[in-house]
Amino acid sequence: MSSMSLIVFPEALSTSVMVFLLMASAVTSMITATLGAGGGVLLLVLMASWLPPAAIIPVHGIGGPFRHCLRW
Repeated sequence: MSSMSLIVFPEALSTSVMVFLLMASAVTSMITATLGAGGGVLLLVLMASWLPPAAIIPVHGIGGPFRHCLRW
């Protein structure tokens, strides 16, 4: 596996978990758009189930631009 694909798709996460977190990102973005709050915290809780604690906040921050585009 190339080094770029390891950065984008870590070996520790299965494909099903990555797809689930991507869908959860879209759903929690919609929750934030409709209710005004709460989606980000829900996503943090879901990410904590699979990601190491030191990676949760950076990964959540990197996904921000994607989630903001979903709300438009």
